Amino acid sequence: MRLENQKVVVIGGSSGLGLASALAAESEGAKIVIAGRSQEKLDAASKLFKSKIETIPLDLSDEKEIGSFFNKIGNFNHLVVTGGVTKPGSILELDAKTVRDSFESKFWGQYFSAKYAIPHLAKNGSIVFFSGVFGMRPRPNTAVLTAVNGAIEGLTRALAVEIAPIRVNVIAPGFIKTERIANMPEKNKQEIEKLIAELPLKKSGIPENVAQSVLYLLTNDYATGSTLCIDGGYSLH
Repeated sequence: MRLENQKVVVIGGSSGLGLASALAAESEGAKIVIAGRSQEKLDAASKLFKSKIETIPLDLSDEKEIGSFFNKIGNFNHLVVTGGVTKPGSILELDAKTVRDSFESKFWGQYFSAKYAIPHLAKNGSIVFFSGVFGMRPRPNTAVLTAVNGAIEGLTRALAVEIAPIRVNVIAPGFIKTERIANMPEKNKQEIEKLIAELPLKKSGIPENVAQSVLYLLTNDYATGSTLCIDGGYSLH
């Protein structure tokens, strides 16, 4: 097994892409730590694993809490950060707080996760960030999403140089069937369905598609500084 006796920390691991990634890492022999806002969701997620895992509640918008989280965990091999929420909308309509909250949650959450994780990471370890396809190919009303995703992808390239030989990569998922999409307003769902119909593959992805890519980045010791699009061809248009 490719991750046997290695410790993998997944922030945002209680649901969706993070949970799928943590389960995939466990299937390759990894010891798993998952973190998320809700202890209830963490407890529910822990029942899906075959082995005993560690669950720790964490607010990605709180820098001090992030620092304490990594001090508690100690040394480990790989970090996956999927957490973070952004809101679409016109630059003329979104208020400053909404924009700042998007950066606080998705960009700064991943930035500080890396900052406080690095001293505890194995020298042959890795970090996998998450951005999104609008960073590669924007659409109307996605200026904030595009800016946040672009910042994460820039951070990935910079850290791949700065903290080598620790590897740093980022996944840009497309339209993946998750709770977040399922809970969207009907208007947003219809817009996404229209975009999916225009994809070369004509279908949405599932969390396991992304989890397979996370495993690739965790285990390929020559991959660093890359943005891996798992988007059904959206970025080709």
